[in-house]
Amino acid sequence: NLAVVGTLNNVKQPYILGSAKTIEIKYEISNAGESAYLTQLTVTIPSNVTEFSRIPSLCRIQDALIRDVMICDINHGKPIKNKETVEIIISLDATKLDGQSLKIFANVSSAGDEVRPSDNVYINEITLTEFSDIEING
Repeated sequence: NLAVVGTLNNVKQPYILGSAKTIEIKYEISNAGESAYLTQLTVTIPSNVTEFSRIPSLCRIQDALIRDVMICDINHGKPIKNKETVEIIISLDATKLDGQSLKIFANVSSAGDEVRPSDNVYINEITLTEFSDIEING
């Protein structure tokens, strides 16, 4: 019974456009059942507004042309045991962000059957806002 939770690591909500060059998300994958074999985390981003800025060594981009899906082999291929938690941090390029919000989808899976598949998916919705501090003297 795997579960995934994603938390913003280096920015706060709402994210002020231009306040950081990258957005880091820490994913915690936990197991509350039998050992999970061949565990993978799949992260999907909107490629029209951002891209992965750093690819962790356990991860690969699914399609070199589209670059919107990253698949990570969790725990170096070893099974995740009962009551074990594994962390992975991904980084997104924040220099081209625009709009009202950014949604990042994460899905954890393994070779086994899931007791509660609903906790295998986590959506980070980051509210985007603009801020300007202008001083005019005259």
